[in-house]
Amino acid sequence: MMLSDFLALPDEHTLSTDDAQALNEALSKAELKDIPSEKHSLVIDYLKVALLNGAVAPNIQDDLRRLLVKLKAAS
Repeated sequence: MMLSDFLALPDEHTLSTDDAQALNEALSKAELKDIPSEKHSLVIDYLKVALLNGAVAPNIQDDLRRLLVKLKAAS
C-alpha cells in the first residue's frame, strides 16, 4: 500500500497484512513533508499500534520510531 492510499482511507478501515507491511516500508522512507498536517494524528495512531504490536520488520523499526517522534513534535 502506498502512503497516499493510506492517507485517503476513511476513518474506519482495515488493512491486510500485506498492505500493512507495504505501508510500513513506505512510511520508513517517508519524510515529515510527505504527510499532510491534518493526517499527522492518523499516522501517529497507526505507528503506535504497529510498533506496540510488533507488526514492524526489525530492519525498519528505527526509521518508523524516528518518523513517529517527528510527527509528535510537529503536532
